[in-house]
Amino acid sequence: MRNILIYTTLSGFFTVLVVTQPIYKFFSIPSVPMTTAVAGAKTENIPISFLISPTKITAKKGKTFTVTLILNSGKNKITGADVTLKFSSSLLESSNMAINSSNFQTVINRADNKNGTYRFTGVILTKPLTGKIVLGKITFYGKKEGTAEAVIEKTQVTALDKKEALPTKNNTKARFIIK
Repeated sequence: MRNILIYTTLSGFFTVLVVTQPIYKFFSIPSVPMTTAVAGAKTENIPISFLISPTKITAKKGKTFTVTLILNSGKNKITGADVTLKFSSSLLESSNMAINSSNFQTVINRADNKNGTYRFTGVILTKPLTGKIVLGKITFYGKKEGTAEAVIEKTQVTALDKKEALPTKNNTKARFIIK
């Protein structure tokens, strides 16, 4: 049996508590401002990025549509991810993401339709993952006609053998036309 608790302390550290019976492991990982590059952090060949797929959708008012959220790790061995997606709340509503549970243990899966944000935080409890990792599918509801956008607003990614969170580059944004 293994339980994991992750939280951010006031001192700016992510604290991770891994509980295995009868051993307790406790360690802290420095937190970095989201979406900023970390001095000295190295990525391998391909920068890490978050992708929204598809990037363009035309949908009917009063109907739902789904996009896939993908983490492209390059050659980094991903152990955790935290991403916030910002969307046009005047035109869209979002439900929680249908998580690809084979990849991540979910810590946060929350839509905030008032502020137009969706946040996912997850950790990998098994073998770290590389390549294009499907986080899950987000369903949106078109509230009224117009053109809405969804953009990756904040990110933080951890990888095996990396001491600090890794920066992301070239995150995609999506455009949704509601008719």
